[in-house]
Amino acid sequence: MQFDVDARTRRQGRFPHELAMVNLLVFNLMLCAGVLAGTMARKGSLLEHYKLWLVNAPLAMSLRVIAYMMRRTAHAPADAPWFAAAHWSITSRRFGVLLVAYLAGAALVGLSWLLSQASPNLQEVMCVATKLIAVMVVAVLESSALFQANSGEVPYGIVARLPPPAEAMRPT
Repeated sequence: MQFDVDARTRRQGRFPHELAMVNLLVFNLMLCAGVLAGTMARKGSLLEHYKLWLVNAPLAMSLRVIAYMMRRTAHAPADAPWFAAAHWSITSRRFGVLLVAYLAGAALVGLSWLLSQASPNLQEVMCVATKLIAVMVVAVLESSALFQANSGEVPYGIVARLPPPAEAMRPT
């Protein structure tokens, strides 16, 4: 649904999607690269020594950004215009998908460990596959939401779930 919003409000609506894209493309892809690099490390190499840092640092940063986004989504209806709050809601719901992918990857690693997978590298690759697919799906969804925020649009499902105030926002 198209809304007539000013440039400042559109900028506020774009911010959660821009932050999400930075999180996806910097921290989550770095996480996948760190896991894959760790699987190729030779015993005793410098890369093998810092493998846990290569995986845990981007994961911790990504989870901090996600926690910030969830907290900001909870406070957005009171602190921001309706249009921006709606876009915070869109972004936090999509990052729920990414959190499910994190849990699915961890479950696959745990399951393969319990089933005594012969190669620990294969466990890590299975974990990366679920995360990489989820990162790409969420990146495509966020880029389309970024376009919607830039053009003053809010999906009908969000409008139904989070109705706009009649006096502040008028559909065009």
